Amino acid sequence: MNCHLINYLLDPNLTNLTNTQINQAYLTLMFPSFEIPTPSNTPFFPSLTSIEFPALDLQVGRDNMKWGPGYQGNLILSDNPPPFDMIKYSGTIDLSDLGEGLGNLNFSKFFSLLDTLDGQNRYFSGQRLEYKPFDSLTLGLSETAIISEGSSPLFFNPLPFIPPYYATWWIASIFSPQEVNCNVSLDMELNFQPGIKLYGEWMADDFIFFPEENPYPSRTGFLAGAYFANPLDTGNTDFRIEYTHINNYVYFPTHPWQDYLYLGEFIGSPLGPDADQLYLELTHRLSDKFDLSLSYTHERMAKGR
Repeated sequence: MNCHLINYLLDPNLTNLTNTQINQAYLTLMFPSFEIPTPSNTPFFPSLTSIEFPALDLQVGRDNMKWGPGYQGNLILSDNPPPFDMIKYSGTIDLSDLGEGLGNLNFSKFFSLLDTLDGQNRYFSGQRLEYKPFDSLTLGLSETAIISEGSSPLFFNPLPFIPPYYATWWIASIFSPQEVNCNVSLDMELNFQPGIKLYGEWMADDFIFFPEENPYPSRTGFLAGAYFANPLDTGNTDFRIEYTHINNYVYFPTHPWQDYLYLGEFIGSPLGPDADQLYLELTHRLSDKFDLSLSYTHERMAKGR
């Protein structure tokens, strides 16, 4: 069964043909953790007696994905496009061996096949780290890359963030030029008591370190939001505010086949580049079964896309 699913993922004609027919279908396998003993006479980390590999959840099939805390959409990976055909795996690393109270580090990585653009077969991969230093704070680091058949096989490295995609691009470029669309984002969610949540995301499609050599602006975006549960202290009213800003040229790099699109939809925010959005929402619970919501959206979409 696994072989058939993997062949299905690698067949672009079948992927495009069935995309509108199946929205969610996948197989999930769980692999337990295991340890590998290390030599006791090694000069490096002499106190290390074994290397522990975390348990893995492997998912093969079609599903939606979103990374980040955004409510109206996330910048690097949202559920705006159609579901992806993918191989995805995730797990948790226990950091307590490095220090007491460090908690856990969650990781995930996926490989997917996109639709053809500009005559180029495109592959899509992503990796994410999520860390909770304490219960009320969640920090996230995400990377994605759109690559082609001619890209370096280093981009198919299964280890998450070893190395990051930008480092992979630099290493691969030593041997041959690499045309790859890499994106990175940082996100945060902070929960106050009682019932206040602040969150945000910053994303970079391309960051200009030497503006005197490159006249184009950095391709970045950010969102910031706040959620207030029961701000009126009545027990049944919530309020949310969220603002998103995306600079010009974001999601559209040098070559058309690298566009951050899947089947015509933005993989990131549905707003697209050169846009802003302010979103307000007030929700009042009338009963256990009925809510009354009032929302306001103000959008600015310029022509710089």
